[in-house]
Amino acid sequence: MNVGIFVGFCLTMALTIWGRTLRERAFRELSPGERSRVVDKLPNYSATEMIPFAVLTLGFVGMLLLRPQWLRAAFALYAVLMVALVVVFHLQTRHRFWQLGLPEAFLSKYEYSRWVSYSALAVLLAFVGWFVCYL
Repeated sequence: MNVGIFVGFCLTMALTIWGRTLRERAFRELSPGERSRVVDKLPNYSATEMIPFAVLTLGFVGMLLLRPQWLRAAFALYAVLMVALVVVFHLQTRHRFWQLGLPEAFLSKYEYSRWVSYSALAVLLAFVGWFVCYL
């Protein structure tokens, strides 16, 4: 295994775990009533959030199986659409939490945890893109 790929994978995992830890700390600071309001809204959102990501990823894999010569173009389109999905879902989550009237301290900590998780996705996309370009 290439050392660069291994470092990228480790960095992605570390950022993902760090983002999750920050998110859990932010949730611990909520009162039980606020936590229950968030939990009532979150499961439906999380379940529907995965469908577009799965369709996008399956489309990318399908493109590679049917037209492997389009690898670079397919990955470029995949990366752009992935970033667009993340932005849309981030804005929806922020709006939902804002509608619930959650404390500003929680919202800022939650936002920070999400940005740490997004940086993990950025590292992953960068390393996959690097791998695709030099394949």
